[in-house]
Amino acid sequence: DRGGQITYHGPGQIMVYTLLDLKRLGISIKQLVQQLQKTVIDTMHHFNINAHTIETMPGVFVENRKISSIGLRVKKGICYHGIAINVDMNLAPFAYINPCGYTDLSVCQMRDFTPSITLKEVKNQFCRDFIQLFGYTQTVLMSDQESSNDTL
Repeated sequence: DRGGQITYHGPGQIMVYTLLDLKRLGISIKQLVQQLQKTVIDTMHHFNINAHTIETMPGVFVENRKISSIGLRVKKGICYHGIAINVDMNLAPFAYINPCGYTDLSVCQMRDFTPSITLKEVKNQFCRDFIQLFGYTQTVLMSDQESSNDTL
């Protein structure tokens, strides 16, 4: 119920899992998807990557290749799950699946456009953009020592 039939996550991909109360935020599911997409696009623009959405497909694209997927589940007004951002990863496994349920959908990663990019840079920028767009003023992030993977 969150999109495609199969999902692939791997090293070099940032996964952002949200736990948001949509009623408290005063937004609809459609607005949430739009805000998450905008957060990713703002982060991409920070790294001079021209990202965009495609109206009929959730996620974020660069040159019509998917760079970020969104998979949400909403139950009783609470949003679970979130977004995956391809930063610097092996894209080969995507060739064995239909990403997000679409045949012939190409994927890309931020490193294709900004070769020196790091996961840490993207995580930090995404957090700044998310905080600003969703109107938060304070957050708590795990330090790099506390996080053995790519968890925000």
